Amino acid sequence: MLVDVLKKDRFDEACRRHPTCANALRTCYRVLCAIEPESYNDLSNAFGSRLDLFKPRSGAGWVVIDIGGNKLRLIAGINYERKKLYVKHIYTHAEYDAANQWYARNSQGVRP
Repeated sequence: MLVDVLKKDRFDEACRRHPTCANALRTCYRVLCAIEPESYNDLSNAFGSRLDLFKPRSGAGWVVIDIGGNKLRLIAGINYERKKLYVKHIYTHAEYDAANQWYARNSQGVRP
């Protein structure tokens, strides 16, 4: 069963905000929709070194994917059993750094 990517509109919004990364964003979305990951290792096979755990929420299955040569970062939660990937945020590198600090300080909730 292929992954169901929830919140595709976040990719569309990121393409509008960052047109120079639009091709990389579309490629990332296509890869996500075409894989059948059973675990983090399977996701890692698809994204290689561009994938990492999102440390402040790694226990909840959140990951971070570098997009466009590390210009953008996708933060997503994934449920491997249900094959659902929920796009939380797509940030620039600077926005990601601020979000990472926010999540490290706040053990619950999703950054507004």
